[in-house]
Amino acid sequence: MGKFVLKVALSTVAAIFAVLLLVYGFFALFLPAPLASFYENLGNYSGAVRLMKRAYDKSESEEDLKRLAELLCFKEENAELSAEYVTKYCDGESFKKYCKEEKDGQAYYDLMTASSVKSFYIVGKPDDALKKASEYLAYYSSSYPSGSSLRALMFAATDKKDKQTLAKILEKLNSFDLSSFTETEKATIEDDKQNIQIIIG
Repeated sequence: MGKFVLKVALSTVAAIFAVLLLVYGFFALFLPAPLASFYENLGNYSGAVRLMKRAYDKSESEEDLKRLAELLCFKEENAELSAEYVTKYCDGESFKKYCKEEKDGQAYYDLMTASSVKSFYIVGKPDDALKKASEYLAYYSSSYPSGSSLRALMFAATDKKDKQTLAKILEKLNSFDLSSFTETEKATIEDDKQNIQIIIG
């Protein structure tokens, strides 16, 4: 009798497990975005990124791309994926529109574009990183915000004592027409130039 009960219990557990696997497989294949939210709430950010990537690759919707980019920027660092998907998000018109309309749009813009630029640098593409940083800086017209992606690249190159990249950043800073910058921005630029010069000699 005891063996029979145990056998029934094990069969029930196996059946429940099989159903759970089927449900998981269904969500993973057909509804990956809701499952990504579940993973995110559990703190499994790598799993959330994997599922949101699947969701975006399937839907190609701007909302799914936004969620994927934000996961990569704020929750789960993955330079290769960020170089592709965060950059794609930052290059879109909806991103620029969002940043202009939201209260904290500039801070959001700086964080997202810095993530894009740093990811290019991390994967060994410093020239692409500098090119994107220059493009992103143009968003501000004539200003030099302290949180800009160009400064993020400068800090990353400084950490690695990357004289070649720093020299190119210095060249970019020297090309600025400072007539339209504020005194604070001018002072920041001069400080950055001096700090770079100390490293590259």
